[in-house]
Amino acid sequence: MNLFLKRSDNTYEWPGYGDNIRIFDWIIRRLTADEKNTAVITPIGLIPQEAAMQLELNTARRIYEHAMGASNIPKGIDEEFCEAMKRLSKVA
Repeated sequence: MNLFLKRSDNTYEWPGYGDNIRIFDWIIRRLTADEKNTAVITPIGLIPQEAAMQLELNTARRIYEHAMGASNIPKGIDEEFCEAMKRLSKVA
């Protein structure tokens, strides 16, 4: 995982903090004794099984709330969560 890899247009290849937290969560859970079978062996190394990744928006929000406190989430991030929930509710 290279968080600093850039594309030819000088933007970062890695999507950003919201996706970083998912991969760090997976890495931490991989290091625990309970979750050793969460990876697939590939030619480039171990990658997460699809079911092993925390992809739910509510999970991401809980991670932010736990890290910052529910009342301390920056307004911009809170607005992004709300807008994403609105978009997802239209799809579901």
